Amino acid sequence: MRSKALWMLVLCATMAAGHAQEAKPAEAPRETEAQTIAKCLRDLKSDDVDARRRAAMVIGKYRTSATEAAIIQCLRDPDRQVRQSALVSLTEERFLPAAARMDVFRLLLDPDVHIRRLASAMIPEASGVMIRGPIQIRSNTVIQAGGNRSDTDNAEALLILNQALDDEDFSVRRNVLSAARYFPQPIEPERLEKFFKDESKEVRVLALILYSRAPLLEEQAIKAITPLADDPEAAVRMEVAKLAGRYMKGDDILAKLLEDKDIGVRVEAVRAYASRTNPKAFEPLKKTILDENISADYRRLLLVPLSNFDEEQTVPVFESLLKGKNVKLAADAINMLAGGRYQKLPPAFFVPYLDAQHEDIRKGAMRALNIQSRELTASDIQLIMKSKSHEGKMLGLRMSSRLQRDERLQLMQDACLDDDVEVRVYGLREIGLLKPEGWDEMLLASLEDPEEQIQQIAAEGLSRFPTEKIQNALREYLPNCKDIRVQRMIQRALARRPLQINAPLVR
Repeated sequence: MRSKALWMLVLCATMAAGHAQEAKPAEAPRETEAQTIAKCLRDLKSDDVDARRRAAMVIGKYRTSATEAAIIQCLRDPDRQVRQSALVSLTEERFLPAAARMDVFRLLLDPDVHIRRLASAMIPEASGVMIRGPIQIRSNTVIQAGGNRSDTDNAEALLILNQALDDEDFSVRRNVLSAARYFPQPIEPERLEKFFKDESKEVRVLALILYSRAPLLEEQAIKAITPLADDPEAAVRMEVAKLAGRYMKGDDILAKLLEDKDIGVRVEAVRAYASRTNPKAFEPLKKTILDENISADYRRLLLVPLSNFDEEQTVPVFESLLKGKNVKLAADAINMLAGGRYQKLPPAFFVPYLDAQHEDIRKGAMRALNIQSRELTASDIQLIMKSKSHEGKMLGLRMSSRLQRDERLQLMQDACLDDDVEVRVYGLREIGLLKPEGWDEMLLASLEDPEEQIQQIAAEGLSRFPTEKIQNALREYLPNCKDIRVQRMIQRALARRPLQINAPLVR
């Protein structure tokens, strides 16, 4: 009875579930993307502002030619919320159709401050530049782009940018100052000068960066930036040093900043001062470069302007860096000496650095000697061959190919006595090719060398001129040869008729 009752309960529950499922209304078919876009496009033409607002929020999620055209129309809509929704949709993916760029510029003058803020944040994209991440406040990061605008549009956009600098909203002004450098034409300098007294240090820095791009008269620029040499912010004084370095009348400003309390400002002032090869700049330049208490990153910035001065002045400074504690500076120094105006330095200057402890310095010395390779004499190469480093010795051996045969033979014979196996291998190989007097005895003796490489190179050289004596030696060595290629050379040499001692050598 109990099992029957349980079965009846299950049956009733199943029937009830079936009825419930029958009672549930069928789901309406989901709207396709094409249908959604079509509905939005219709609503955007509606006189109902609420319908346009809803459509503007949705249409920006799609990227088709029709939706792009619709978004541009939304940017021109009389309703504030429609314009704002369109801008938001464009900022979400930092996506801006080329046809919308001028509309974004025009929204910098929109009555609504929120729209102006959004538009000002999109100035790089409106200028034709894609920015990923926050815009960096750096005067040396300048990107110019035309944005596919006509001259008329460029003139209008520039006028708008200048007007936007008078915006009552700080965020808008700040955004324009930050991003206007991405526009291909400079802002009016007079509009920027008023920001030199702004309470925000960021605004003062941004204004100076833009100011440096403007076409300035020297007297106007110096007069405007001179008070900023006393600015409390180091970042501002840094930009002043960069700008003062462009003008001959900026020397007084630079001289003052040479004593600045901030090391970054001092270094920039020295760099700007020295870049014009002002004789008065050399001593502060030298003092700063050799100051071990200053970061190497700062000092490295001064090596290029250092090379503008006379060789008699600069070479001792570079030598001091080579003897200093910082490896990067030493490597930079020898690389500076390796090329350009310092190519007249004798090879003997660079040879000691072939034995430097650090690879970058050794490479710099090798680069310098390679540049001079066509002018090197046998004495120069012999000096290089006295290097204790493997790289130096191999460099000398490779350079010897330019020498006369007798000079080269002497170097190769010396190489055969070297402790470096690879150097000896190189020397023996060349001896086997050049075949000076007694070459066969040198190679026969090398068949008994403890180094396998030496044995194989000797066997290879001997196989090219198999006299009876050589064949006997090769026959004895063959069972010990482990290199298949050399084994075959020996076998071919043993199969030949022994050459006579007075047979002519083929070189």
